[in-house]
Amino acid sequence: MTKMMIDALQAPKGCSMLDIGFGVGGAAFGFAEALDATVHGIDVGLQGYNMAKQELARRNEQRQAAGLAPLKITFVLNDCVQATFPAESFDVIYSRDTFVHLNEADKAKVFANCFKWLKPGGKLCIADYSLGRNSNADGAPTPAFAVYLQARDYHMYTAGQYSQALEAAGFKSVDAQDMAHWYCVTCQTELDRVAQPGPGRDKALEEEGKEQVTKLEQTYINKIQMTLRGDRSYVLVTGVKPGKDSVLQKEVQEAYLKLYKKGWVMSCDGNISARESPDSPNFYVTPTGIDATSIEPSQIVFCNGNGKTEGSVKPTSEVDLHSLIYQSRPDVGAIVHSHSIYACALACCRIPLPPAHYAVCELLCDPSRHKDRVADEGGTAVQCSTYHTYGTFELATACLAALGQNNACFLANHGAVVVGKDLAEAMYRTERLERECEIYFRAKQLARPIPLTPEEVRSLAIRDQTYGQDV
Repeated sequence: MTKMMIDALQAPKGCSMLDIGFGVGGAAFGFAEALDATVHGIDVGLQGYNMAKQELARRNEQRQAAGLAPLKITFVLNDCVQATFPAESFDVIYSRDTFVHLNEADKAKVFANCFKWLKPGGKLCIADYSLGRNSNADGAPTPAFAVYLQARDYHMYTAGQYSQALEAAGFKSVDAQDMAHWYCVTCQTELDRVAQPGPGRDKALEEEGKEQVTKLEQTYINKIQMTLRGDRSYVLVTGVKPGKDSVLQKEVQEAYLKLYKKGWVMSCDGNISARESPDSPNFYVTPTGIDATSIEPSQIVFCNGNGKTEGSVKPTSEVDLHSLIYQSRPDVGAIVHSHSIYACALACCRIPLPPAHYAVCELLCDPSRHKDRVADEGGTAVQCSTYHTYGTFELATACLAALGQNNACFLANHGAVVVGKDLAEAMYRTERLERECEIYFRAKQLARPIPLTPEEVRSLAIRDQTYGQDV
């Protein structure tokens, strides 16, 4: 089973691991030797703890004699339900034949803790006894098997219940494999070892005695029969804690869906991106040609600083627009390209948005960083680019020129582009832009709006520095 767990986890060399319920240490030794892993094991069984410590000492003596470094394993007596570790401590957490002893509430608590203790992108792997195919749709065992479980204080889940419980704890890409056939073969192998004449039976009789060997034989027979009958089974479950990249992909996907629900994009037009990290040139962007309601977080495309991708999903046709802005504006962490009604109305007329209403200043360049820009026309209005066909490099460069150091611009006969230090700010400014465009549109219907002067714009920036609770 340890090899199967190693194969299922695909864990990197030198990873840090938590072993929940190490028993006599078999899996810990397997992982430490195969992966050069640092393994911290916890269990409540004193006898197993002593045996594991003795075996660790023996193996390390052998390794020392062979000129090898000692195994990086620690065994500690600790109850997994009460255990505490700092957040993001481990690359991998695994457990074998332990969760069957935990009731539903304790399982949920430990799953939640495992999620917290794992690093982003870390994996959880559980191999354990489970309920078989005879369980009903709600996961309840047959009455006869329920008596068996109660007598032993066992608490088994079906494979489906394991999937639901891990997903409820936050894990993604959960895979629960029913291992009934493997379990029967394994039990039969052990039964043959002690029941068939030979060295295995001779050793078992010598160490355990005939009465204990007879009991062991019956135990294996019962396990095989219960599994074949469909009352019990064995399960191998894996789940992944979403990494920072996965979280960002989901944020971009949800922001794009929000634009769609507001009616600011239709079908698959518009696009959104977010920088991988503040100091990274890479970014995640919505894909091309996929309806907003159909996009999965995994389809949000990773692009390097030049807008190049390696995956099979193509990025938005405006990928050059996003790439050029990130290259030119290190202050920008997210970009929203929308087609909201009033912003598009001004874009179709190629009309800049002046600060007729004071809040337009949120969309202009920061006077404290670009004092020279506030004095000219580019710094005191949201500008409109020249027209170019969508998805072209010409449109990308025209957008960059119109944006300048501002936080928004229009694309002629097309839509709007808004930037922010992060996705939340870019989305907020997109809402602000649409509101300000509507105010300006309605003001022009009433009379001729009177924009603020550059000096008045500066005074607003100064006032903003002392606005709010935390100044």
